[in-house]
Amino acid sequence: LKDCVDLGCNMEVERLYATKYITEIITFITSLIEIGVAYVVEGAVYFDITKIEKYPELSKQNKDLLQVGARIKENIAKQDGADFTLWKPTSIGVNWESPWSSGRPGWHTECAAMIYAAFGGPIDIHGGGMDLKFPHHDNEIAQAKALGVPKLATYWMHNGFIETANQKMSKSLGNFAFAKDVLAAYSMSTVRLWLLSGHYGQPLIYSEEVLDEISEIVSKMQTSLEDAIVQLKINRYFIKNEISSERVYEQKNKFEDAMNNDFNTANAITVLYEVIKQINIHMRQGEKSFGLLGQYIALVSEIDAILGLEIALDIDVNEHDIELYSMWKAAKGAKDFALADTYRTQLENSKIRVR
Repeated sequence: LKDCVDLGCNMEVERLYATKYITEIITFITSLIEIGVAYVVEGAVYFDITKIEKYPELSKQNKDLLQVGARIKENIAKQDGADFTLWKPTSIGVNWESPWSSGRPGWHTECAAMIYAAFGGPIDIHGGGMDLKFPHHDNEIAQAKALGVPKLATYWMHNGFIETANQKMSKSLGNFAFAKDVLAAYSMSTVRLWLLSGHYGQPLIYSEEVLDEISEIVSKMQTSLEDAIVQLKINRYFIKNEISSERVYEQKNKFEDAMNNDFNTANAITVLYEVIKQINIHMRQGEKSFGLLGQYIALVSEIDAILGLEIALDIDVNEHDIELYSMWKAAKGAKDFALADTYRTQLENSKIRVR
């Protein structure tokens, strides 16, 4: 949870725990037994996949070719090798009493039952790793269909894996990095930009070289924004959050189209880069471009608020800074570079860089 906070994630969510829903889970399993899609064998309860059409619906695998999980020894008590467990009898570890035995619920049933208990039916978005599509999510869907619910969720979102050297990052391979260690070496802005640089459904490559490159990009973007904001404020131009330019609106629409296309953050970030490029172009054009420059900065703030990169800066410029800037500009125009350097140093002490 601390890693999530350090990554700038929205933590204002309610967390559900299966241990708080055991009564509801037992009731859920009982309903599946009563309608004839689940059966009891020696205190265990299994779901009969032959009772469900189009199983597995989400992954669309060939049901005849399904294999029992590689890490789970085949249970000869099952009517079909692919039937999955709703209740497992055990006296070892955490367990509860049920009408069938002392034991604990199956993983697939916990999630399906909790959705019904907490939300009263189908939900908008169901997420998880790409490896959960089958069997976990397919088995959740099967239970919902058995109870007459055509869909458990409107949208299924499956994220790709983080990979190193073309391998999935995992403890078993020993090729993993802790989020806390990555965040100790790189800024939150850098790590978030890296995580959002590809589509969530695709694999993402982790390497220090990639993060070093993104760190440099973040630094350049922040420098561009800082220079632009200072120039606007030092010239008494106040940045508004209103966007009226067609050119700026075009970039705003491109960003929104990318995000509305299944959260295509890779394309959304391409738009951000283009906006920063336009800021640099308009900076070189001087005062005549201040109007558009302010709108591009406003758009960066909008994009930043959505992506949570925290690259948008709020730089304070006071009257003393404006006076120093005027004196620096006058000294530079008179080619009194020694005096200009004095004013430049004073401005830098106020964290205001001038060129």
